[in-house]
This record gives sequence, C-alpha cells and structure tokens, in this order.
Amino acid sequence: MQQRSTVIGGSLEEKTAQICLQQGLIAGIKYYKDEKTKEQGSSYSLKAAKGEVEALLDARGLRNSISKPKSGALMIIILMILISMAIGIYLFSRT
Repeated sequence: MQQRSTVIGGSLEEKTAQICLQQGLIAGIKYYKDEKTKEQGSSYSLKAAKGEVEALLDARGLRNSISKPKSGALMIIILMILISMAIGIYLFSRT
C-alpha cells in the first residue's frame, strides 16, 4: 500500500512540475492543492501547497525556469506621476 502512494505521489509531483513549466507557478500550486485535497479528503492548506511546490521545483532545479506573474503596479505609478506632472504644467502655463 505504501509503495502505491509513492507512485501516486511521484506522478503528482511530475504532473505538477509540468503544469508549472507550461502554465506558471500559480496554476501548478492550484493543481497540487486540488489533488492533495482529493487525496486527503479534507481541505489542504494553500500555504503548505505553495511551500511543497516551491521545494519540488528547487530540488529539480526548475525554479528559474518558471515565469513569475508580472505586476503592473510600477507602470501605473509611473503613469500617475507623469499625468500629475502634465496637469501641473498645464495649470501653471495657463496663468
């Protein structure tokens, strides 16, 4: 029985690594969490799933191969500053 769960766990890890490579880290973590929840029959912690998937990727040397989600926050901040400057220049040039 224990050998069977190892094989199932191994295939879960393999599938998780493939999903991470193809669809990204978030999709891989979601898949891993869903499969662990099905396996245990109760809700599996998202934090634990994230830690295990990251450890799996680190162990296989795939951590740098996974694309991280990009944040547009910096671009929004720069855009807001430029708009504020343009409004300021416009208001001061009118008077």
